[in-house]
This record gives sequence, structure tokens and C-alpha cells, in this order.
Amino acid sequence: MNEEITVKSQGSVTTTVADLIASVPAASSAGLIFGDRRVVDFFSVLASTLSRSAVGRAYPELGALGFFLRRASLRRYLSQSGNRSDVLRVPRGLTLHISPSNVTTMYVYSWAMSALAGNTNVVRLPSAVGRNNEVLLEAIGESIEQADPVVGATQRLISYPRDDNKTTAALSSACQVRVIWGGDETIRHIRHFPLQPGAKELTFPDRSSFSVLSARAWQASGATARATLVTRFCNDAYWYGQAACSSPLTIFWIGERRVAEEASTEFFQALAGEVRGRMSTLQASEAIEKAVLVHGLAAVGLISKAEFYGNEVVMLDVAPAGSTLDQWSGIGSFGRVCLPSLSQVSRAVKPRHQTVTHFGFSDDELRHFAQELGSLGVDRIVPVGQALNFDSVWDGCDLLCEFSRLRQLRF
Repeated sequence: MNEEITVKSQGSVTTTVADLIASVPAASSAGLIFGDRRVVDFFSVLASTLSRSAVGRAYPELGALGFFLRRASLRRYLSQSGNRSDVLRVPRGLTLHISPSNVTTMYVYSWAMSALAGNTNVVRLPSAVGRNNEVLLEAIGESIEQADPVVGATQRLISYPRDDNKTTAALSSACQVRVIWGGDETIRHIRHFPLQPGAKELTFPDRSSFSVLSARAWQASGATARATLVTRFCNDAYWYGQAACSSPLTIFWIGERRVAEEASTEFFQALAGEVRGRMSTLQASEAIEKAVLVHGLAAVGLISKAEFYGNEVVMLDVAPAGSTLDQWSGIGSFGRVCLPSLSQVSRAVKPRHQTVTHFGFSDDELRHFAQELGSLGVDRIVPVGQALNFDSVWDGCDLLCEFSRLRQLRF
């Protein structure tokens, strides 16, 4: 097999698929174990680089990634993976990661969890690489140079054309785990390439998310609390252009309708001001795209009203009432739904819903809501401001468990 790929983790070295597969040792032969100290050391160095104030200020998503990769965080994830004297948790082997294009740094999270489980990894990088990912790749390269040589030997970040099916097929046939980040169509396409009979596959398909906000709690909040909420919501929605699966597309305002409508108007006005003050002004092309998409929603009856707060925010009353807006409609487009109680939100939940961010509800109310959902959907219920906080449990999967297997020992 002569198809060429570029290994980015080794200074953009060009090689062939066959040579890459042959050069990446199995976890067992490399001596990697679950929770390997050398892997923890590598990601800790990378975390320090990404958490530097200059990097964190310029690229907040990289600062957040650095926080996730801290040594203390990695140790905590490992400690939560269970400890039985008669069971040994071991790596699964070669893991192939197909990266998403909408959130270009997301591949690091699954890669880190797989490496922490002791696996060798081949990561196909996103085709659209922005400056933030260039900075990230530079930091990864520097960290690998400082790491134990086994890290460089077992962890490869590569790039090749997305339409190179032969390469995808070869890598798929060689791996023990395949991870697919991307839209539903990407997953359907990659699944054409068979895995080994005993191989495992993890998929992260199209998802959408929403917020539940208490109108009474907003009214009862002072100026400082309101400003904090708006800032945190802005981070959830705007860091990745509202394209992240966990970024809210719909806001449920809970309370008496008049109060909910007043609260939502005040909130969207404050949000528009926050975006204007903190974020780069939307480009004319982005504003035009949003206007076109919003008018398209109205034309097909998915919204009954659109209210623009400058170019930064548009509030969309969802139709039919009580449903959710689940498609990206331009940066800063938010469906609005007013309901009298939190329990009524469950009627709108679909299997595709991933994250619910909340404000103004008690622990008991949230726990009851979570139980009411049953198997309907929703994998995460977190406070506003934590939508983008990755965890070792994601999309309902305990990743360290998924990336490892159990070897039973009895004496």
C-alpha cells in the first residue's frame, strides 16, 4: 500500500500507510499499561503549555483543554475507574480516532483518554485547521520531544485527504478500537470500512443541546448575578460559533408566561451587549447567512417569530410550541420556549439531545427532572457555563472503561 500520509506529531514526516502501521508498536510490546506514568507526564507537560496565560487568553478553548489535562485531573479520572483485586484493567490496543471538523480540538479529549488507558493511538486530524489548532499541534510536538520515547512511538497524529478511502480502510482493518467524531453522514460513510471481528467502535454523532432557565430566578437576581449568568452562557454558545454539540440552540424559560417573556427579553438584550463587548464583531457574511437561515426556518413553519438584537443575537419562537430548535441557524440564533414547569420540558426531549444547561433550579428539581427523562435522551445536566467542560464520561460513555478491557485474575 503506497498511499502517503503525513505524521504531524513527528514534525510533518511523510510516510506510507503500511509503514505507519508497521512502525506503531502494540501497547503490550511498548510496555504501556493502564494509567501509565509516562503518558500522564506527557499530557501534564502539554497541559502546562496550553494553560500559559498568553495561550489561554488568545484561545480560551485551549486553556480549557489544558485544565482538563492537568495531572490532578488525570489522576482523578483514573481513581474513578474502579479497583478490584481480582480484575486487572488493561489496554485494548491500537485505536483509530476520526476527528470532527466543527470543533477542531475535540480529538485531544478522546485521544487523551485512550492513551491514559494504555493504548497506542492513530489520530486523523481535522481537514480544516485554524490557528488555534496550529498552536495546539506545536504544543503537542514540543511536549512529545520532552516525553519518554515510548510516547512518540505509540502516539501518532496524521493527516491525509478525507476522500482517501483506501487509507481509512487500511487503518480500520488494523485497529482494535475505532472512534468516529462527526456528523451522522460521516459515521455512515466510515462504517463502510470493516473492523476486525473483535474490534470495538465508539461513535459521537450529530447532537444538539438546550438550556433551562428559571424566569423567577432571573427576576430575583441582582445585576452581578445576571451579568455572571450571561457571561457563562456566552462562553457556552459562542466559543465554537455555537457549532459544538453541547452548545445550546434552544432556551426553555420556565415560569408564568408573562414573567418568562419579560425575563427572556432582558436576557437577550444583555447577551447581545456581552457579545458586542467581548467577541469579535460578526462578519457581514455571517450576519447574512444567519438572516437567510432564519427566514428559511420561518418559510417551513419551524419558527413563528424572529426578533433580532443587532447582528449578535436573534430570538426565535419555536413552532410548534413546546418543541426544540435542533439545527444550527447561524451564530447567535436561539430558539425560545416558555413553559410553566420544568417537568413539561421532558415532552420535547429527543434521543439526539445531549447537554442541558440549567439556572435557578434546586437540586431536588433537577434530580426529579433527570429521573423523568428515563431513556428519552440527554446525557448531561450541568450548570450554565459548563456546557463545553469535557469529562471522562461523555455522551453517556465512561471513556476509560470503553478504551480498556478487564482481565480477570483468580489465585
